[in-house]
Amino acid sequence: MRWLFLVIVSLLFTACEEVNKADAGSVTAQNATAGGGNIPDNAAGFLSEPPQFTYPEDSNICLEREVEVPSNSAAGGFHVFHEELRADGQGSFNLEIIETRMAGDTVFGAPSGDVAITYQDQQRYMVKYRDIHLGRGLSLNFNWTEDPVLQQIAGVDCVHYIVESVHGLGDAEFWIDAGNDMLLAYTMFDNAGEVTLKLTTTIIDNTPVHAGVEWSSPLVDEEDFKSDGSNTIPLDIEVSEPLYLPPGFYKKSVRVLNSFGMLPGMGNLHVALFSDGIHQLFIAQHSDTSGVNNGGMSQPPNSITLAKFSEIGGIRMVEGNPPLKRVYVVGSMSRDEIHTVFSSLF
Repeated sequence: MRWLFLVIVSLLFTACEEVNKADAGSVTAQNATAGGGNIPDNAAGFLSEPPQFTYPEDSNICLEREVEVPSNSAAGGFHVFHEELRADGQGSFNLEIIETRMAGDTVFGAPSGDVAITYQDQQRYMVKYRDIHLGRGLSLNFNWTEDPVLQQIAGVDCVHYIVESVHGLGDAEFWIDAGNDMLLAYTMFDNAGEVTLKLTTTIIDNTPVHAGVEWSSPLVDEEDFKSDGSNTIPLDIEVSEPLYLPPGFYKKSVRVLNSFGMLPGMGNLHVALFSDGIHQLFIAQHSDTSGVNNGGMSQPPNSITLAKFSEIGGIRMVEGNPPLKRVYVVGSMSRDEIHTVFSSLF
């Protein structure tokens, strides 16, 4: 069954894989052009303030991009997704998969049915949450360095930023258009220095024709969560708040999704998004009155909550069933961090 309603599943679209990183979307330095110097350094040699980014979905544009995610089955291998992002500059966008190259393959091929369905159903969350969007805490949680040499992405001069997590939660690199600050490429690393996600723009069309495009729309009704109980999408659970968050993380947003009845015994979904300004952590929870918890056994009140850990494409998840409830914690930080957040909910 397809869990269309779960934000967390949209993060786990990487149930596929990737390969060699040096091909069509590779970054090349432009030796003759000296860029950088836009933001002064502080006494420690890092940028005195973080840069400002703009994002493709806010412009009238069409981009082709390659997204690379680690393979679960082929050690050191990656899956590559060749996708097209269209936006009209008025808030509408569409994300489609063009072709894929799975770990171990040498050429691109047609996407599988599962991948095509994933893009069709979860494009909205890929653009809003998989794609990087900067938040608060960028100076407190990260050290920023600007490469003095402009580099090219899809034929565009770009400023290259190297970002170090002061809490050791995973570094990052960003490439933005030197002319309009649009984020065109990035690489995300985990706390061990392994790549968890890489996106590179390969083609840019600034005068696109969007005739016949079917713009993305929400799969289910959703709204901001109101703690006073005035939501039109009601919750039938008491929401658990984490007593622990990774260093530098803050609550960024809370949403309620109308997912009632999409699985037997399932209520509406409460999804809280936490961030340190770059990394994201989701905590999702909903009622579960199906009578089946923890491996197929009915669970009495006050019983111990069992946790199941899984990892797909650099995204890690812990899920468990406390009495009459189901809870998920999803993020790209270390397994220990994910488990600690999960345990602090109970």
